[in-house]
Amino acid sequence: MFNNNNINDWLEKEEVLIESIPSIDHLLPMANSRLPFMAEMSPMSEIPSPYQSLFKFHVFNSIQSQCLPTLLHNTQSTVISAPTGSGKTVLLELAMVQSLLTHGRESKIIYMAPTKSLCNERVRDWEHKFKPLGIECKEFTGDTQSSTMAAIGSTTIIVTTPEKWDSLTRRWIDYRQLMLYIKLFLIDEVHILNEKRGSVLEACISRMKTINRSIRYVAVSATVPNLNDIAQWLNGQAISFSEEHRPIQLERYVYGYRPTEDNMFLFDRKMDWKLLDIIKKHSHNKSVLIFCSTRKSAQLACETIVKMMNTRKMNSLCSAAPSTSFKDKALSKLVNKGIAFHHAGLQLDDRLKLEDLFLKKYIRVLATTSTLAVGVNLPAHLVIIKSTKGYQNGCLSEYSDLDILQMMGRAGRVGLDTSGCVIILTTQDMEHKYKSLVNGTTQIESSLHQNLLEHFLSEICLGTITNENTALHWLHSTFLYVRISKNPNYYNLSRVADDEVLKDISAQNLQSLKEANLINESDAVFTPTVYGLTMDRYYVKFPSMILIMEKKEKDTMKDILQLVGDCHAEMSTIRFNSGEKQFLNSILKNPSIKYPIEKVSSIGDKIMVLIQCVLGDISLHCTSNTLLISEASTIINHASRIMRCLIDCCVEDGTSTRLKNALELYQSIQAKLWATSPFVLRQLDKIGPKLVATLAAANVVSFDQLRRLDPGHIEMIVHRNPPFGTTILNGLDNIPEFFLHVKEDLRGQLNLNVTIGIKNKRMKKAIGYAVFWIESGAQLIDFRRIHLSRLLDGPQSFNLSINPTSEIKCHLQSEKYVGTDVQYIIQSIKNPRQSITLTQALIVDTDPVFDNDDVWIQCANREDFFKRPREPSPLPCSKKTRREDVNMEEQWKSQRI
Repeated sequence: MFNNNNINDWLEKEEVLIESIPSIDHLLPMANSRLPFMAEMSPMSEIPSPYQSLFKFHVFNSIQSQCLPTLLHNTQSTVISAPTGSGKTVLLELAMVQSLLTHGRESKIIYMAPTKSLCNERVRDWEHKFKPLGIECKEFTGDTQSSTMAAIGSTTIIVTTPEKWDSLTRRWIDYRQLMLYIKLFLIDEVHILNEKRGSVLEACISRMKTINRSIRYVAVSATVPNLNDIAQWLNGQAISFSEEHRPIQLERYVYGYRPTEDNMFLFDRKMDWKLLDIIKKHSHNKSVLIFCSTRKSAQLACETIVKMMNTRKMNSLCSAAPSTSFKDKALSKLVNKGIAFHHAGLQLDDRLKLEDLFLKKYIRVLATTSTLAVGVNLPAHLVIIKSTKGYQNGCLSEYSDLDILQMMGRAGRVGLDTSGCVIILTTQDMEHKYKSLVNGTTQIESSLHQNLLEHFLSEICLGTITNENTALHWLHSTFLYVRISKNPNYYNLSRVADDEVLKDISAQNLQSLKEANLINESDAVFTPTVYGLTMDRYYVKFPSMILIMEKKEKDTMKDILQLVGDCHAEMSTIRFNSGEKQFLNSILKNPSIKYPIEKVSSIGDKIMVLIQCVLGDISLHCTSNTLLISEASTIINHASRIMRCLIDCCVEDGTSTRLKNALELYQSIQAKLWATSPFVLRQLDKIGPKLVATLAAANVVSFDQLRRLDPGHIEMIVHRNPPFGTTILNGLDNIPEFFLHVKEDLRGQLNLNVTIGIKNKRMKKAIGYAVFWIESGAQLIDFRRIHLSRLLDGPQSFNLSINPTSEIKCHLQSEKYVGTDVQYIIQSIKNPRQSITLTQALIVDTDPVFDNDDVWIQCANREDFFKRPREPSPLPCSKKTRREDVNMEEQWKSQRI
């Protein structure tokens, strides 16, 4: 009964109405953009065939008509400021048509939006519109699995976020030709420059200006007063429309209240008692959305409104809803009053029912969290932002301007209402700020200075910055330079920026990078160190990199887990939610927590515990909170990146103990299972907790033991019917079964001939890499990796000459699976010298920045490796026992024959 069809139908109709409703309001002119007082409505016939099919209406509205000549018949970069709901997406599509007409479908168009949800929305729309025209549109965000440069090469319209594009273009120098195909760069919500995340957007655009000077930039924004500054930065023109051009007029009120004893939780509760009066005054008996700081706050707001209704003897706020059952018991009583709360913690079925009832006006007031502003697009006449602080990173902090504007954008929807209203409840000290924001008088400032170290390092790794002069030139290309030239006080500068001020800024950041051993300076030329290249490659923040480099003596598994937790700056969305601490502290008693801590009291503690929960298969279902599971997934993704960075640093340091534990934890994170787990068979499809326990009871606990069984024997053990056993063995074919062969020659020094390979040649999916490394005592002797596809092509060999003084261990591991490791041990050989001579250069197989795989380094030729990957030479292998090695050597020789 309840589904998304009615929501999708409404969204489709609304999009058509937004783009088609004409406006005859006045245009707010800019100094460099004088448009007529009133423009004629441009007909669809102005769009050349076949691109008319992109627009589902016959006439462009006022704003679109006035911008059409500039966007469709011009190539100049343009920044457009217009109210929410005025059809800004059509403005971007006009620029896309111009680019396709001028440069053809082989050219590239980049669309950049600040959030994944906006990117996802655009891709769904544009895939539908452009696919019939033979034009490919793909999303490249943090959620995209195959974000490779090859995939980008086959795509015309590339939809991405600033963070993802920053990551992809940090190695653009290897793809110069591809970058030259980019002809149009679209920037949505460009006013996020004002926020912390805006520094990434600014760095991306400044980089693109360096890469390709012929790119046209078209940016759209909410109403801002200094649009000309953004236009100056993009070397374009500014066109601005006032709020009067909004198709649906929006009333905006900001109410400031005195905080309650400096306790924002009490302030939030105090606001609950004001909601009913605000609803009665401003809603005009129409739909209401209340944005709350937390899920609990949303529920308490509803309960408080009901208490006030009961006191005033109000039965309901709307017509009686049809009888509906909810899994959340609290909802049933509220819905009868025409009120409900909505958040991601509810069951999907409950959320769909609530959305359906709200659209059908059986629910008039819906209290929700800020995530709804960028999620489900529900219409409302009145939007109330109950407190301007959201719960983030364990504390309440002010919403970003983008968050506030997105919440405001839910009020007064075209085709459903004739007007809208927004109420912002905040503290007295923030009242002026939000009045400026809603009136469009907030100046857009740069935030690049907050992350300037990371971006300086990135440009040094790219070669954009090589000395003080190129550093100065790069700063001139930024929005930061535009703003410090006009508002130096905001950036704590005593005077308007000139070259001397920029030199001081540059010198301070370069000195910090040198002191941290992230860059070197020789003959006034800056080059990145291995640590600098590693930090840039894995997109690690400066504070996290300093922690990784400083805590070299912390080499136990528990130390490394704590280090990942300490790098919580990489996971800014992780926070404590209501009731979590008690639940997490109770988990510490679980025997599957291998490295317990005394108490969960910080974000780092939470990260450390959640990683162990995933690896130990500990349930995270909590009656008071269902967000832990999604947060654990986020943590695992970030932890994987941090571990790759740590592994590269360990190889550079040349110490094997820390590397061994780092590799084991990384391998465990990839497999989502401890490397020492007795249930490694859980990594196979079709085998869950019950089946793996049944197999273990039959003494089948490893991949090797499972391979020795026939299908019928497997089916007998687990009590399943055919072809279950065949399915399991087919899945087992995709788990690499390594062999490692080492030949020893002790003439003067220890000479090793190493061969690695894969026994199971029936592997269909050669995904991931094999890792080979050698240790002697605490010293790392060799480290290398090779893609499994190369091992499938045939065994790989190489030679080593070593003068060790202690036992030598050779390791061969899969980076993706646990339980596949093989090892070869060479007993202690006494020799007073310790040296390493490689008879073949060690080469790395890939550039992981673009294939989404790992980049690992080796002990020799590190600088060459980090500068540019080369074709790999034959690589090493490892072995379980000497007897198996001899047998495998004979088999391999027979295969060669």
